Amino acid sequence: MTASGFLVRVERRHLDRWLLGGVVAVFAGLAVAYTRITPIGASPDELSHLHYINGIADHLRLPPAGEPERQQPPLYYMLGAIVAKLTGDDARLIRLVSVVLGMLTLLSVYAVARRLFPLRPVLAAGAATLVALLPEAQYLAGAINDDNLAWLAGALLVLA
Repeated sequence: MTASGFLVRVERRHLDRWLLGGVVAVFAGLAVAYTRITPIGASPDELSHLHYINGIADHLRLPPAGEPERQQPPLYYMLGAIVAKLTGDDARLIRLVSVVLGMLTLLSVYAVARRLFPLRPVLAAGAATLVALLPEAQYLAGAINDDNLAWLAGALLVLA
């Protein structure tokens, strides 16, 4: 086998990973763009989610009865509270928690597809691409919203 033949074989073998890396980068870029161009509070229920996060960050408490989003599990909000404390309650930086969760969701979708179709790795990259190119996924990954953790949990559940 020649050196160029070896390189072509290596490139094909890792093509799915190169595609996945590009898809995750494009997704992250679009989601981060949404964090910058969307006014704080314009995303669905974002102010309620932010209030929940600030309650944990400022008072170490879960929301009492009567407050919006009180029925939601607290893990997403605790992650947001950590970022809020580290950044001085900068909502745009708190939105980056959702971006990271969205990226992890794409990687989980890829892993699920790799497990389902082990001989077709490019199909796995295609599955991640399908999710990454959903405008709602990009938009909500750029917002303070616990749906991103729910999507990740669902993908990890399917993977398990």
